[in-house]
Amino acid sequence: MNAITPLAWTAPESDDCPVADTLARLAGKYKPRLLHALSLSQLHFLELVRTMPGASRKVIAAQLQELTADGLVLRLPQNDARRRVRYCLSPTGRDLVVVLAGIFAWSQLQD
Repeated sequence: MNAITPLAWTAPESDDCPVADTLARLAGKYKPRLLHALSLSQLHFLELVRTMPGASRKVIAAQLQELTADGLVLRLPQNDARRRVRYCLSPTGRDLVVVLAGIFAWSQLQD
């Protein structure tokens, strides 16, 4: 069994915790699902909506905006008559999906 080495993120008495901050950025019912869907392919907004039955367009749009503002998702305007927009993961978003896949694999070991 591997020994766990404490990480020197911040002093224990500090309220700052980069892990908590990172997890807060992912808070939102659909953010992990959006990241998963975009890890499979670039999608238009309505394609994303279709992957999440029961989710309102307003909530999905807001969470996409937050993921975009956090640099995890890229918004790619299309040069067509309908002015559609495609979404894809940024390089940082792709890196995060690898970490999330590891967390998922770990969760499967816990059952």
